[in-house]
Amino acid sequence: MKQVRSKVMLAFALATGLGLGGGIGNVADAQGYGPGWVPPPAPPLRAEVMPPPRPGWVWRNGGWDWRGGGYVWIPGQYVRPVGPRHWGPGHWVRRGPSWTWVRPGWY
Repeated sequence: MKQVRSKVMLAFALATGLGLGGGIGNVADAQGYGPGWVPPPAPPLRAEVMPPPRPGWVWRNGGWDWRGGGYVWIPGQYVRPVGPRHWGPGHWVRRGPSWTWVRPGWY
């Protein structure tokens, strides 16, 4: 049990370090992509097995994030809910002639 707890804590620490541990708001990627560039479609979602429920926590599904010019899989995890908000996946937004990645986060 201690080993499982350590792995969960490590995963949470890594996700938090990546800015995905439950922060409020979605931060748009600083890199915009100019006219003529079209974002590549995200790979298919990966199948995940949700661990047993944790009272007071909500399951955040895994999903793709755009990092360094490519998609990176962020595994699902239990997180503390943030008020009435819900977790939303990362997505591309067109702003004028350019595309900007909006990171996964609480909306």
